[in-house]
Amino acid sequence: MSSGANFRSGSIRANDIDFEYVEQGAGPLVLLFHGFPDSPLGWRYQLPALAAAGFRAVAPVLRVYAPAALSSEPRTFATSTLGLDAVALIDAFGAERATLIGHDWGVGAVTAAALLAPERVERLVTIAVPYGRAMALALVENAAQRRRSWYMYYLSGPLGEAGLSADDFALIDELWRDWSPGYTPDPEFMRDLKARFGAPGVAGAICALYHNSLYPGDVAPELKAVQNRLGREPLAPPALHVHGANDGCIGVDVARPNPGLFAAGIESVVVPDAGHFVHLERPDAVNAPLIAFLQKSGA
Repeated sequence: MSSGANFRSGSIRANDIDFEYVEQGAGPLVLLFHGFPDSPLGWRYQLPALAAAGFRAVAPVLRVYAPAALSSEPRTFATSTLGLDAVALIDAFGAERATLIGHDWGVGAVTAAALLAPERVERLVTIAVPYGRAMALALVENAAQRRRSWYMYYLSGPLGEAGLSADDFALIDELWRDWSPGYTPDPEFMRDLKARFGAPGVAGAICALYHNSLYPGDVAPELKAVQNRLGREPLAPPALHVHGANDGCIGVDVARPNPGLFAAGIESVVVPDAGHFVHLERPDAVNAPLIAFLQKSGA
């Protein structure tokens, strides 16, 4: 995995597959899970900030990018699987507990982990995607959010994999433009991202993940019980939610946290002049409340 000059990179085995990762720093473990379409290098501004604050910050790939996982049955690409991966990675990195940070699909990983193994999660941070049923309800009741979420139905359908791959993954460029208006991502980062998506099996795995989120009845039976609990049961760790005010993927009106789903409470930060990739667009405005939350928690 290519990485920034100060990042260490490696591979570690967890939940029976190998995960590439980048990391920086030493101290209490903080795991950062990226979303779609993104990669661990999307955390390039958070890793050094967390390291400077005294944490070991590690950003692994999601299993949909992991070669060993790509031959898995499509029904196993589910939010609950991502949560099992997150718990296994805490073990693999030799920690009793860890703070978990997720953006976009990474939110599914960290919230599922907090539901499955609350005793292993020190603190929880969700970025751009709220925990709960608000998003599911918005897809039914909120016309503006349905329009923003067109890509979910497209990727989950029969043309999803071909459409994602078409024209050198032009859809990725389109989503970044729509979701973070006015922000231009680093060209080298985007080339690396598209190369990842072009690896055999990755596009199909991503589409399977979207299909199983919209049609949970198609998820493998052993994973359904967890899927059914997600968004309905409260999470134990103290939590922070960060959202860009101009998010073109999930509207800020949909992202208000439900305090009843966070047993130890939740803080919420809306970052002005930022969209879906808020952690890249305005890193200082994200890092300051993030680190304050982690330090206040005693993580």
